[in-house]
Amino acid sequence: MVNKPGAAGNSDYKLILNNQAEAYSGITGSKREKFCQDYITKKKQVFKQIHAKQLDAVSKTGKTISCHNGCTYCCMAYMQANIQECEAIVYYLYQNEQKLWHFINNYTVWREKLEQNGDMFIRCGESWLGQCQPGGGEQEPASLQEMEVEYRRQNILCPFIIEGSCSIYEVRPFTCAAIVATSPPEWCSPASSEKPATHVIRVPEIFDSGFYYGKIEGTVLAFMPLTVYSILKEGYKLLSGIPGLEGLDEISAGAGPKPFTDEENDQQYTLNKI
Repeated sequence: MVNKPGAAGNSDYKLILNNQAEAYSGITGSKREKFCQDYITKKKQVFKQIHAKQLDAVSKTGKTISCHNGCTYCCMAYMQANIQECEAIVYYLYQNEQKLWHFINNYTVWREKLEQNGDMFIRCGESWLGQCQPGGGEQEPASLQEMEVEYRRQNILCPFIIEGSCSIYEVRPFTCAAIVATSPPEWCSPASSEKPATHVIRVPEIFDSGFYYGKIEGTVLAFMPLTVYSILKEGYKLLSGIPGLEGLDEISAGAGPKPFTDEENDQQYTLNKI
C-alpha cells in the first residue's frame, strides 16, 4: 500500500487534496466529470483502431510487434499530450488513489532530475510546436527529432511507471499508444547503437479542441506528466490560463472548499497552442 505524502514531505499536499475535493462539484464540476468519462470511453475506442492499424502495418512487413509489458525504453521519451488528455488522466487518477499517490510520490524526484539537466522538455515543446505550426519549414522536424533523441539520453523514466509498468496505460497519451517497434526491445534503449524499427500511426484526435467550458482557441499541447501534476495542484486556476478558458476558475469558485493557501505556483510547465 502506497503512503500519502504528508505536508512535511510535499508542500503541495493541501492544494492537491483541496482540488481533489472540489474537482467535480457544482454544475461546472459535473460537466467536467462527464466530459472526462466520455473522453476516456472515446479514447479506448481510438486505441482499438490504432492497434488494428499497427497490426496491419506490421503484418505487411512479415514481422511482429516486439513491445511487451515491462519494456520501458519508450517511457524515457518526451511525452506530449493535449490538455483534454491531461484532464482525463487527472480524472483517472482521482478514481485510482493508489496510482495517484504513487505518481505524486515519484514526481518530486523526477522533476529534480529534469531540472538538473536544464529542463530540456521546454526545448522539446518548442520544437514540437514548430513542426506542427502551419507553413513550418523543413528544419523543424529534424530539430524535433534531435531534441527527442537528446531528451531520451537523459534516461529519466516517466513518473507514471510503477514496477516496470505504465500505471495509466488505459488512458495513456495518444503519442505513447501510436508507436510500436518490431526490432529487438534493447535496440530502443538510448544507449543502443542500433536503429530500432518503429511504426507510428497518425492520430488526428490529438488535435481536438473540444472542452466542457468555453472554446479552446486551437489545440493546446503540453508536457504530460508536468501538466497533469499542475492540474492536480492548481485545478481550475491553471486551466483558466488557457486562451478560450478565461474565467473558468471564477465560475467554478463556488463548487467546493476555499483553497488552503494562496501560494503561487513556481513549477515550470509548457502549454503550446497550435
